[in-house]
Amino acid sequence: MKNMDKEKTEDMWVVCPECKRKLKKENISAHLKHVHDKKIEDVDASSIKVLSKKRKQQKPKLSKGIIAGGLVILVVIVAIMLFLFSGSTNNPNSNGNHSNGSSWIESFSPVHSLGTGDNGFWIDHPLDGAITHPQWMIDSLQYKPVVFVVHRHTCTWCDPQAQRVIALAEKYQDSVVFYDLDIDLGGDIEMKGYDSLIYDPDGAPHYIALTGIFTLIEKDGQVEYGWHAWEGDMEESDIEDWMKDAIYYHQRNSGD
Repeated sequence: MKNMDKEKTEDMWVVCPECKRKLKKENISAHLKHVHDKKIEDVDASSIKVLSKKRKQQKPKLSKGIIAGGLVILVVIVAIMLFLFSGSTNNPNSNGNHSNGSSWIESFSPVHSLGTGDNGFWIDHPLDGAITHPQWMIDSLQYKPVVFVVHRHTCTWCDPQAQRVIALAEKYQDSVVFYDLDIDLGGDIEMKGYDSLIYDPDGAPHYIALTGIFTLIEKDGQVEYGWHAWEGDMEESDIEDWMKDAIYYHQRNSGD
């Protein structure tokens, strides 16, 4: 790596010589260390392929007629939406909540509680004991429960789990903070993905997809960070149970 030409690294992409993943140049060192357990100094610089920048295609210019027509259509769509919204707010059977909002909490009984086994929200790591949460996790939990899934979009065996979590996070988007940690994307997302490996309940070596759900939970009269995490596949109904439990406990213990 020391023999590589010194070029501008802004928006420069390279290909990992081990797994052929596309990464930003500044992330290749961390990728080799965490994914392949190799130091950048041990890799032949000539084996790291630098991708050439793609030329930006010139965008076709729109005529004034097309722009005017588009504005007319937009106005019509907005008018229809306002009409429909007005009708829904005047409906006496409407409770004003999203269909997947938090109205269900009023009569909800959680499936999981505080515990140390497979069916409980943990305070400490099941193997390592006391855990130090990343700052971005602590900050997010001040507002809502947190859900993440660590995966790669090029990983065929972990994509089904990732898609289940993504779909449920979208369903409850008003009630959770969701992190789609596709480490193939590099940058801050990749770094948060590596941060999240501390939550692997089985320890190293780490396997993806890694799913985590976090909330606020009471223990001995104190509000603590409660969480649970899994490697591999889960049933969609099980993920949803944990997610709804996290929403319930967070609203109950956040003091809002």
